[in-house]
Amino acid sequence: MILAEQLQEGLEQELRLMAGKSVAEMLNQHQVLPKLARQLVTEKLISAQQLSPLEQAELLEQLWQGVNLPKPQSLEGDWWEALPTEVQAPLRQRCDQLKLAKYVADRYAEQLEPYFLQRRADLEQVVYGVIRLRSQGVAEEMYLRLVEGEADFTELARVHSVGDERYTHGLVGPMPISQPHSSLRQVLTRLKVGELHPPLRLDPWFLLIRLEHRQPAKLDDRTRDQLLNELFEKEISEFLRPQLEVILPNLTKFVVSAFE
Repeated sequence: MILAEQLQEGLEQELRLMAGKSVAEMLNQHQVLPKLARQLVTEKLISAQQLSPLEQAELLEQLWQGVNLPKPQSLEGDWWEALPTEVQAPLRQRCDQLKLAKYVADRYAEQLEPYFLQRRADLEQVVYGVIRLRSQGVAEEMYLRLVEGEADFTELARVHSVGDERYTHGLVGPMPISQPHSSLRQVLTRLKVGELHPPLRLDPWFLLIRLEHRQPAKLDDRTRDQLLNELFEKEISEFLRPQLEVILPNLTKFVVSAFE
């Protein structure tokens, strides 16, 4: 932890940097405006969504799963107000989530498969073994013992690895292959299942890596939801960025007048 004097010095420096900026610029810099803008756009998309009677019935069925209350006949009407107070907000939030999920699924349906093919390599899941060592000499010695069949990888990891992997006998994952450090990811991409890689220097460590399992990506429900959300977030970010740049000067004037 830092000392109080260091904290004060750091805060004073940040305040000096902020002194020449408007409130709106600071809100934008700290992601307050983008988050608020994203929320407003999302609310508009949800409120503008038109659902057929069949779609309303399907959404209502999903909404009422696990709810131990009489189910209304449709989403229309003022039946929300008759609900117990403690369930109104959670149900409204859940309803908005379901509506947004339907909007996203409908909007990006045709883009989903091409985007999956584009992202498939990064979505692959891997399980690998790792022995983390401080000494290159020790790493090379263990590598030779493993190649010659004179030692067991999991036992060496349990006894000698200096990372948390020793608690799992060296096993890491499953995880997306895009998650590890880029140097480690390149190694895992090239390895075949069961293959051991020579000591990899990843400062300040030397790693022995063995690929245990490779699970190719598939377009299941979980991956489908992830990719649809990625497409939505990408489009909304690309929409908001130039919009905020245009309206930021006007927001600055508004903030100034609001606080006068």
